[in-house]
Amino acid sequence: MQGPGAYRVAPGDTLSAISRSTGTSVADLVAMNNISNPNLILAGQTLQVDTAAVPSSSGYIVQPGDTLSGIALSNGVSPNRLAAINGLSNLDLIVAGMMLDLPSNGSRASLAINQGPGPAGIGMKWKGSPNFWTGRPYGPPIALVLHTADGSMVGIDGEFASPRSGPSTHFAVGLDGTIHQYVELADRAWGNGYTETGNVWPGPAGVSPNHLTVSIETEDQGSPYQSVTDAQYRAMVDVGRQILRTYPGVRYLVSHRAIAPETRHNDPGPRWIASGRFVALANALGLQPIS
Repeated sequence: MQGPGAYRVAPGDTLSAISRSTGTSVADLVAMNNISNPNLILAGQTLQVDTAAVPSSSGYIVQPGDTLSGIALSNGVSPNRLAAINGLSNLDLIVAGMMLDLPSNGSRASLAINQGPGPAGIGMKWKGSPNFWTGRPYGPPIALVLHTADGSMVGIDGEFASPRSGPSTHFAVGLDGTIHQYVELADRAWGNGYTETGNVWPGPAGVSPNHLTVSIETEDQGSPYQSVTDAQYRAMVDVGRQILRTYPGVRYLVSHRAIAPETRHNDPGPRWIASGRFVALANALGLQPIS
């Protein structure tokens, strides 16, 4: 196998889909990227692929009424991947008659989102949210921020899907260990707000924690006393490790109350703090706990 190239995971990608679109076998992707759970990859994560195996491209002439997402679906690639192949900065702007390059070995099945539990009990689903800022102009994240949802995964999905609601986090983790992703790692979610009086946020003063964090909501069925299940905890460890592969400079695990002690004094609540799961999670990830 020759030298590696970089592939940025797009929303909806699976390891098998990336294998088909790049020509790199799943086994090689796992080995090259030190992946412990092949069912858990994160949108925005960068993977190494075999440049010698990248398939040749074929062409497609855009027809009146075509959309990039429709063309991508028909050819078995994600819209982000198709845009990257063709150097498109605006996914909503394609012109009838233009020629698009397509991976020659795409298949419709390659866009399927992993809906079931993987070997470690993880089910990863891309949900998406309109509530985010593009890019990380303030630099890479320095902390993971842990939240408790005061609700269910269904409620989290609904809230983050609405531009009227405002908030979002990068991920939510269910009591059964499922993981939903709403914002790509390379972008900034809106779930952490601004620092309040009495905060112990370790980042620079005057910079919103949203700019320097990856945030994770956790399902609690409306009770801060709902126990953190073993499945939820294991999923948190797995998603945390994946985040750290992309951003190894992350140093802290921060509770939301550490940022906003006045309005979020019970977040993530005793279910994480008093139970010892918060510190245990920090230790498992090699991070400094700030609660």
